[in-house]
Amino acid sequence: MVNVQGLAASAASVIAMAGDKVSISPTAQIMIHKAWSGVQGNADDLSHESNVLDSIDQSIVAAYVAKTGMAAEDVLQLMANETWMTAQDAVDKGFADEIMFVDDKQPQFTNSVSEIPSKAAINKFMNLISKSQPKPTQPKESQPANALMQSKLAILMGKNKEEAN
Repeated sequence: MVNVQGLAASAASVIAMAGDKVSISPTAQIMIHKAWSGVQGNADDLSHESNVLDSIDQSIVAAYVAKTGMAAEDVLQLMANETWMTAQDAVDKGFADEIMFVDDKQPQFTNSVSEIPSKAAINKFMNLISKSQPKPTQPKESQPANALMQSKLAILMGKNKEEAN
């Protein structure tokens, strides 16, 4: 499990992808970019360094693709643009799985005759809803595991699959 509580930028963003579950603080950010270096030398040296940087980029892309399920070309474009993501952006793009609540330890007060779900359960539910919503910049067919999320939401809402779709 990885908790991003501040800024996971550059190499720290790649390290964060190693977690099976990535939680991000509502005020945190993730920044991704292409590899860079400083080099001097002749044309052969510069050409070699270009190949090294391309290889590093491909390794980084593989880590992001494995976590997000995005197409490699899309991830590489985000890296080329030096993309800064808020917590919600990171969840929407798949770089994080959920947004942490600031204080999960506070008691829940309610006036109810039935059991109230925990904050953790509500957080998971809200993140599933957020992930299941179509993004205007993402083609419908490339939305990550939309059918699976719809099924999970149907179970949580007490509906069958046909009602969920």
